[in-house]
Amino acid sequence: MELNTFDPYLNLAADLKVFDPASLRETEALAACMSIDETLDYFGLSKEQLAQSKPDEEIFTSAWKRGRAKAKYEAATHLFAHMKGRGGAQVALAYLRQVAAEWPTAAIETGGSKNFSFKVIMDDE
Repeated sequence: MELNTFDPYLNLAADLKVFDPASLRETEALAACMSIDETLDYFGLSKEQLAQSKPDEEIFTSAWKRGRAKAKYEAATHLFAHMKGRGGAQVALAYLRQVAAEWPTAAIETGGSKNFSFKVIMDDE
């Protein structure tokens, strides 16, 4: 499966006061390992400063969520790809454990088939 490569930030520059398309793409990348507050710290901004521009606040939050979703996809993909390899699963599981609480999950039923999510809990050694 190929990730969507559509760049939703290209035509937004006129509406934004704080961020430009490049910084929003960077926000997506940072979301893989940083919280929203940490990402704002990286850019030298506070939530109060960001709130002064509603368009920036909305698109920043959207970019961060998009980046987190992409990171989740990548981690899960690598987890399944490396499950049989030595140590590969441990690295992917460690990442998923780190950010699992921030990813809401829900059971989904679709036309006769069931999709479900699970949370991996491992004792620290």
